[in-house]
Amino acid sequence: MEKINKIGEGKTLRIISDSPQFTRSLGKLIGLYAEAGDIICLEGELGAGKTCLVSGIAEGLGINEGIFSPSFIIVAVHRGKLPLFHIDLYRLEEGEITKLGLEDYLYDEGVCAIEWAEKAKPLIFSDHLWVNISYQGNDKRLLTFQSRGNRYDKLLEELREFARLST
Repeated sequence: MEKINKIGEGKTLRIISDSPQFTRSLGKLIGLYAEAGDIICLEGELGAGKTCLVSGIAEGLGINEGIFSPSFIIVAVHRGKLPLFHIDLYRLEEGEITKLGLEDYLYDEGVCAIEWAEKAKPLIFSDHLWVNISYQGNDKRLLTFQSRGNRYDKLLEELREFARLST
């Protein structure tokens, strides 16, 4: 399903994932198409699958180490074909986030994947891909991808085609 965002910022794509493996595969595709400076914003309830998606992104970037949510260290840096800056804002309040200097990661030459990104909205003013993951029962998740910028519109096309071929 696709629709133009009401605020005119790109497009929206909704994909139902019926397993953690499929969610990870979607992430892998994002990682395979990743470019330096990409910002992937992740939103969803605790346990919805944000880290699972980031694990797939890491795999697509050629990162072979285990990916865990960096809740206590806030930023984990992983090396692959591009650096992956895995940021987890779960334990932080919005006022604390603006003082962290996250801009150093957001506008670097790596790929930023931000869990609980809704807490950092004031810092994310450039083009990005926003992913909301919500429970749909059992292992099913609804992943809603919203693009902001032409680069991410093209990524949505790749994700749409992948999902179409996977059904």
